[in-house]
Amino acid sequence: MQGYRDLLTREGMVLEYVEDCRDVAEGFLSGISKRLVMAEIASGLDKLSVGEGLLFEGKRLLAKT
Repeated sequence: MQGYRDLLTREGMVLEYVEDCRDVAEGFLSGISKRLVMAEIASGLDKLSVGEGLLFEGKRLLAKT
């Protein structure tokens, strides 16, 4: 396989390697979601000083994933 890769790249082709990492991404995003909830609770209890806009933007971006 390496020989084909070398030949193709030498001739100007750009090769990409794609790997399915959904399980890793889901765990990462789940952690972010939990932290956003904790930040929202702490902010509501006046234990964390963070702007409402920042929490809203975090939740909005997370929803896009």
